[in-house]
Amino acid sequence: MQNPFNFYSISTGDDFCNRDKDISNINNYISNSANIVLFSKRRYGKTTLLTELFKNHLDDNILSIYIDIYGINDKYTLIEKLSSKIAEHYKVKDIMQTIKNLKTIFNRISFSLTINQKTAMPEIKPEFIKKDFEILLDESLDNFQEFLKNKNKKAVIAIDEFQDILNITDLNIEAILRSKIQYHTNISYIFTGSKQHMLTSMFNDNKKPFYTLASNYELEPIDKEVFYDYISRRLKYKSIKIQYELFEYIYDFCDGETRIIQKIFYEIFEQYNDIDIDDNIFNTVIEKLNLQNDSVYKLLCDNLTQNQIITLKIISQNKTELLSREISNNYNISQQSIKSALNSLLKKELVYKQNGNYIVYDKEFDFWLKVK
Repeated sequence: MQNPFNFYSISTGDDFCNRDKDISNINNYISNSANIVLFSKRRYGKTTLLTELFKNHLDDNILSIYIDIYGINDKYTLIEKLSSKIAEHYKVKDIMQTIKNLKTIFNRISFSLTINQKTAMPEIKPEFIKKDFEILLDESLDNFQEFLKNKNKKAVIAIDEFQDILNITDLNIEAILRSKIQYHTNISYIFTGSKQHMLTSMFNDNKKPFYTLASNYELEPIDKEVFYDYISRRLKYKSIKIQYELFEYIYDFCDGETRIIQKIFYEIFEQYNDIDIDDNIFNTVIEKLNLQNDSVYKLLCDNLTQNQIITLKIISQNKTELLSREISNNYNISQQSIKSALNSLLKKELVYKQNGNYIVYDKEFDFWLKVK
């Protein structure tokens, strides 16, 4: 039997864990061509949610585009990503006819037929001279808006890791994009990314171009009871049971992080049959994960200072009062050294700050630190 707990890829359809309320809310924004900033802690399932929404829940007259711009630092890479995805919606059955049609729509961007090296499937690749960025942007986005209007259709464009747009520094990319997006009455934009503070500040600072361009939408962890039902139904495939109280403990231990909860139950499903899960089984799985990750995290710590390692342990084992005298005495480290280490760990993106507390980004690293 295939393991029903998927922590390694995007889940859709029957494997998708119920987020009916979020799907309904975001669908309403899309239907009204409203823009949102979708943010959450890492690994709460933003990409999975969007994939499920686009695949199974949009109205037939709404086209969907998903673009990941992680690590982007060149404005023309943005044009390439946008135009290639938008071009897919101009397709007809004959791919060569599609290319001919695109020539009548785009003046400065041409398209050619290539073979994708990973899938071995034909695809359309955009080509253009790298100048007149704003005109190329007009051809990509404004032409698409006009296409939608003429076809009486709407679209949603989700741009993942959108905060990385700030890596483009040779022009005011935020102001240019706003000048286009604000007139796109048939397009809903979803801006999302993993760096929550940086992303939300782009839209909530009244001195920045994107101010008020999109509504904030925080993706909360999956409801505890909904998740319990999802997990329990799948455990029954091998006659495995878990009491709600223990699941609640595991959920809180993992801070509601979808991926790691799925991984824990993946391991349980692999190892056991016809049992009631108890504390010992859960602890055995955590020990196994710690052993699997031991060499990786030791190598990571080799590149950190001793004060940074101590501060990570403090964060993992103490949710609050990191700078108290008691903490300083217990771990034999000065408060100033903790402050300095925190700044470095934030820059390295090993920890983040939420509601005044510092949290280790990688939950499995957090597990490992707890026992060191």
